[in-house]
Amino acid sequence: MGKYLARGLMFISSYFPLYIFLLILQFKVYKNIDFSLTFKDSYMIIFFSSMIIFIGISFISMYLLYKSTGNKKFKIKDVKRSNDSVISYIFTYILPILSFSLDDFAISLVNFLIFVLVGFLYIKLDLMYLNPLWTLQGYTSYEMDNKYIITDISYNDLKRNNNEELMGYSLTNGIIVIKEKDNLTQLEYKN
Repeated sequence: MGKYLARGLMFISSYFPLYIFLLILQFKVYKNIDFSLTFKDSYMIIFFSSMIIFIGISFISMYLLYKSTGNKKFKIKDVKRSNDSVISYIFTYILPILSFSLDDFAISLVNFLIFVLVGFLYIKLDLMYLNPLWTLQGYTSYEMDNKYIITDISYNDLKRNNNEELMGYSLTNGIIVIKEKDNLTQLEYKN
C-alpha cells in the first residue's frame, strides 16, 4: 500500500505546472463565482479547491525529495540519457489546457477521466522518472541497465564515476534516486 501511495504522490506532483496553468486560465471564472449552492458554483469551488490541494501535495513531494537521503550503494555503469518520453509526457498537458473549460461540465469530466487514466498508467508502469517538477528542482533522469536514475549529479560526473558505487535509495522498482549531497566524497575523489 505504501508504494502505491508514494507513486500516487509522485504522479500528482508531476502535473504541478498543469495545475498552475489551469488556475491561471480559469481565474476569470473563479472571479464570477457567487458562492451560492448552485451545481455550477459548487463544481467550480471543488475544481479550485482540488487544484490548491494538488499544489500542496506537489510541495510535499518536493520537500520529501529534498529531505530524503540515500543509505544504499548502487553501482553506476553505462549511464545513458533518457529517451524522448519526457516530451511525450509533456504533450499530456496540451489536451487539458486547450480543451478545458469550467463552463462545460462534460469537457471537464472527460479531462478528469484522462487525468485518472494517465495516473493509472503512470503508477502501473512505474513512470515516476517522468516528473517535470523534479526537473525544475534540478533533477534529471538517466537510463542504466533497464533502470532509471533520478539525480542532481551532472551527466558528465556520472560518466566519470562509471563502475563506481554511489549512495542512493530505491524510489520504486527500477527507479533509483542518487543525490549529489549524499556522494560528495566519492564525486570529489573522482574529479
